[in-house]
Amino acid sequence: MLSLGEKWKNDKLGVSVIIGYVLLVTFAVITGAIVYNYLRTYIPTQALSCPDGVSLFVQDANYCGNQLNLTIRNNGRFDVAGYFIRATNLSSQKIPLIDLSSSLNSTYGGVINGNFIQFSFSNNNSFTTGNETTHVYNISSSLGNIYSIQIVPAVYVVQNNRNLLARCSNSIITESDLQCKT
Repeated sequence: MLSLGEKWKNDKLGVSVIIGYVLLVTFAVITGAIVYNYLRTYIPTQALSCPDGVSLFVQDANYCGNQLNLTIRNNGRFDVAGYFIRATNLSSQKIPLIDLSSSLNSTYGGVINGNFIQFSFSNNNSFTTGNETTHVYNISSSLGNIYSIQIVPAVYVVQNNRNLLARCSNSIITESDLQCKT
């Protein structure tokens, strides 16, 4: 049988464990609230969108051997920062899955920025309306023949005092049946 002092000591130990759990849960809730408020500022409140009138035009697409020459013209109303380029190597494939950005031969122009082709080194819309440029891609033979390409223009948009890149999904260009023009 426990004496009164031992019983009080055992009850006190049980209370200290409960206080520990209460403090742990309180700490977790406070930490979660702080992290939530911090991360909430990084999520945009509205989706990025391109202005209507952003447009690129493929003036010439010449695919000979393993080299793709693209002459691109800005025929829209706004300046453009660059584009995303994807390709298909099957005529039956509708959605292009092959990223060609790493195949850009930048000695002929263009800057590779991840999977994005920029027209200049600066993070701004430098490809002005009416401009024309030629980009050369050295396609790996392991990809096989390129059947079609898809180009998605992109512009920098200022939102919450930050310069953010917006894909212009409403201005997608598709070139099919690429052939060699000698």
